[in-house]
Amino acid sequence: MAMLSPSLTRLFLSDIPTLVELLSSFENLNKLERLSITDCINLETLPNGINLKSLEILFLTRCSKLTSFPDISTNISNLRLDETGIEEVPWWIENFSNLISISMLKCKHLKHVSLNIYKLKRLEEVGFSDCGALTEVSLNDSPILDEASPTLQEDNCIRNNISLHFTNCFNLNQEALIEKQTVLQEQLILSGEELPSYFTHQTSGFFSSSLTIPLSPSFLLQPFFRFRVCAVVIFDSMPSLGVNAVDIRVKCRFRGGLGNIFESFGNSHSFLSRHKDSHLFIFNCCFPLNKDNAPLAELNYDHVDIQLHPRNLVYLGEVNYGEESFRLKRWGVRLLYGLGKPNTLLPHVCEADEDNMVNDECHETEQGEECGDSLMEVERCRKRIRTT
Repeated sequence: MAMLSPSLTRLFLSDIPTLVELLSSFENLNKLERLSITDCINLETLPNGINLKSLEILFLTRCSKLTSFPDISTNISNLRLDETGIEEVPWWIENFSNLISISMLKCKHLKHVSLNIYKLKRLEEVGFSDCGALTEVSLNDSPILDEASPTLQEDNCIRNNISLHFTNCFNLNQEALIEKQTVLQEQLILSGEELPSYFTHQTSGFFSSSLTIPLSPSFLLQPFFRFRVCAVVIFDSMPSLGVNAVDIRVKCRFRGGLGNIFESFGNSHSFLSRHKDSHLFIFNCCFPLNKDNAPLAELNYDHVDIQLHPRNLVYLGEVNYGEESFRLKRWGVRLLYGLGKPNTLLPHVCEADEDNMVNDECHETEQGEECGDSLMEVERCRKRIRTT
């Protein structure tokens, strides 16, 4: 490879069998903004410990002999390492403060992932699908926050969504990963046909269905009502764009013994998948709990109806007025209490409706919440399809 000019802003290398390592002059590319190295099957190493401060986009795909995670810039916003030989995502990726997306699809040797997504405040998209050797994922996203602080609670309720794709990672402990969802706005996409027992209120799936859950006053004294949802969605076909897209809208209706009703709207969650078959779509919800500036507990609300409304998403002018390409097999809910304090014990609210239950024992849980904006979600999904 020829000497590289320090004035380079973009560098594309593809299908170079003789490329084993990059030249030492590579560290002088301080103006480089985009680096793409693809199908260089003998590339083994990159320079270590340098920081190309202008580098924002790094693509190292289908370089199967590359085993070390790239340590060449902390300014990267878009990182793609698909089909490499990398075995671990190290803890120091938390220093990539501008990171928006990371993709490591079909990395057959990847075993461990460490993502402190509480520090990666711009992160939106995480893709680790088809990583068959992956066994351990650490999200490190459990900051201890003051649950009495409305400002902190609201800030964590409006943060951008983070989509975490772990489909076809069959050696991964999915139950443990689900329980690691806590404060941040996380959406998990997993493979699976059965609803995990972690979700203590369950019902069969329909295109619009509801769960009725009794509430203790302690839930309604909080500024926000939080719960986690899991939907088992089965895709029967793939659209022409090659992406299945589902939008799930959630609504809460709080009811009191005197017939009083308070409705909360606005939670909408969009999911994309390039796989057929059955998926688990898991997300956190956060609803404000006040009416006329009074906590709902003071207004004698004692039940909540949680409604789920899934639908196909329409992208790029392609309209499908035929049958839905998915089926909602089953879905469930787990209530979350407090904010940011691990191992808070849930009140025993699970026994009231035997038809909507897995069992009558509530478990300890970490906390979480999520507020969605349907227009922002649809636009984000459109961008994903355009750039993929």
